[in-house]
Amino acid sequence: MDDNFNFDIRSAEASGHQFPRAILTSEFMQSFNRSFNESFHRESGKHADANDLWRHIKMASLQNDKLVVTTRSM
Repeated sequence: MDDNFNFDIRSAEASGHQFPRAILTSEFMQSFNRSFNESFHRESGKHADANDLWRHIKMASLQNDKLVVTTRSM
């Protein structure tokens, strides 16, 4: 089982400015995912109750303006 987030960023914006698509390379995505997951695991390790919540989550995705969360069968 993969306990990591895997982001597929298709566009990004900061302070009202779009990031150029050329920045969103596969190397950037790998680096972003690795960095995010390392930080997430480090911080969630400090809060045991958070780990209990996340073990029930199978997948989360954005669909238009909604966050859709799929839970695991336990």
